[in-house]
Amino acid sequence: MNVSLLSVFFALLIIAFPIFVIIRYRLPLLNRFVKALLRLVLTTSLVALATLLCVKLNSLVVNIIVALLFGMFAASMSVLQSRLRMKAVFVPVLCGFLSGLLIVGVYTVPLILGARGWQVSVHLVPVMGLLSGGMIGAVSRALEVYYAGLRHHAQLYYYLLGNGSTHAQATEYFLRRALQASVLFVSRQMSAVVFATAPVIFFVATIAGMNVLAATVLQVSFFIAVLSASLLAVFVALLIGRHYNFDGYNHLKKVFKGQTVESEPSVSGLSLSSPSAPREPDSVSRQQESESESRL
Repeated sequence: MNVSLLSVFFALLIIAFPIFVIIRYRLPLLNRFVKALLRLVLTTSLVALATLLCVKLNSLVVNIIVALLFGMFAASMSVLQSRLRMKAVFVPVLCGFLSGLLIVGVYTVPLILGARGWQVSVHLVPVMGLLSGGMIGAVSRALEVYYAGLRHHAQLYYYLLGNGSTHAQATEYFLRRALQASVLFVSRQMSAVVFATAPVIFFVATIAGMNVLAATVLQVSFFIAVLSASLLAVFVALLIGRHYNFDGYNHLKKVFKGQTVESEPSVSGLSLSSPSAPREPDSVSRQQESESESRL
């Protein structure tokens, strides 16, 4: 499939229509639309140049390096979307993304592209790009749920620690919530295909000449691979984060943007006897004991 100058001309005519509508009805969106369009052209051109370079070289080492670069970019975007500090959680999230891409990719790429899929750059680079891009939203949502839960439900966390639970047992509830958020995010995308969003991979594959059955398998396999890779990435990232984002006293470090010491929940005011009811002051307890003794 080749693009001619006539195709570019008709594409420019299509772009002119929304610009005409914005100018005609004086919508204050012209600058934003132009910036978004330029960003789309720039980023797509960069990806196209990188893909062209990989296709020209067609080396297994280059393909693995490209997969690692995809993982680094996707990990950084996931951290930015979760509103966490890059320095605090980037290393665990990067390890999670690389685990998901390499382990699930090693299984998925030969399944879709054949045994030599890792050596064919024209097929490998798009698959790894789709896989890493599809993981961003699910992993960012899981990170947000996990660390926000530890921050806003710190009383439950310290209650479990104070009653003899290990660090892994105390964070198991929050890990389960994070995995649940990741599964729900991908499940919504899967259920929205055809009904709310177009099956883009299916239509693009058929335009490129793939038969309908193979395009259907590719569309379904993509979401299954994204779900598996996202769960693996979340599990590895949070497992490493247990040793990376907690101090020697199992206190959560500052992982949110703009988080200060004053915004931290007070550990001294948390009850170790009940996760929901704070401990009463000694003066109140002594007064209740004296009243009960006087009644007797």
